[in-house]
Amino acid sequence: MRTTLTIADELLIEAKRIAAERRCSVSEVVNSALRTALKREATQEGPRALFEMPTYGRKGRGKAQAISPAEMATLGEEDDLAPYRSSKTTKGSPE
Repeated sequence: MRTTLTIADELLIEAKRIAAERRCSVSEVVNSALRTALKREATQEGPRALFEMPTYGRKGRGKAQAISPAEMATLGEEDDLAPYRSSKTTKGSPE
């Protein structure tokens, strides 16, 4: 694949020197160096840690409980309607 890269002058000079020593192209030197660097990066990094969403609240409560989408919708609806309910009205009774 053909692409255009911007390479620091000192790196290109070194790549050309290595290519001349090996009697190969600069592209082969760059590809080899990139393969080596990417392989090293993959082995050093190891498995990525799973993302865990932080929770806030009182200490010692542990992780948040799982909630279904239907339960989430009900909670959201209750929050939306709360300002319009009088303090005397109880859930489910007419106003």
